[in-house]
Amino acid sequence: MVCPSDQNQQILDAALTNPLLVSYGMNCAYNPTLGAPGHGPFNDGSNLRGWIDSGIESPAETIICTDSENIGAMPYGYNDPPFTGSGTYNADAVRLAAQSRHNGTVNALFFDGHVKAMKADSQGTELLSMSKLWTVSGAD
Repeated sequence: MVCPSDQNQQILDAALTNPLLVSYGMNCAYNPTLGAPGHGPFNDGSNLRGWIDSGIESPAETIICTDSENIGAMPYGYNDPPFTGSGTYNADAVRLAAQSRHNGTVNALFFDGHVKAMKADSQGTELLSMSKLWTVSGAD
């Protein structure tokens, strides 16, 4: 679970005394202004229990996880209260990963299993601005 290009990589020791720095963040996008729905595959709006496979409307267009500087990943303007109090915090974690790895891109794993390198070095990039990539249906 550690990217070889991550210069900050560190894994918890057996005594759990070192901080956990991660290389990948899971899609935790949830938009409270939309109510439920408005969420990614790991958050169905009810205790983060996640969605069943058939609940993902466009698996080839729905992100599961991506390079990140923390365990959460989401587009700008989204906010998942169980993960962060800021709508840009997890988006910034993805953006920072792009600045330090893979020539300005991050690897995004999609629900159907394919991986795509995507630019994420600023707020206007497709990865960080298109909420469709982070939600489970057109209703989100």
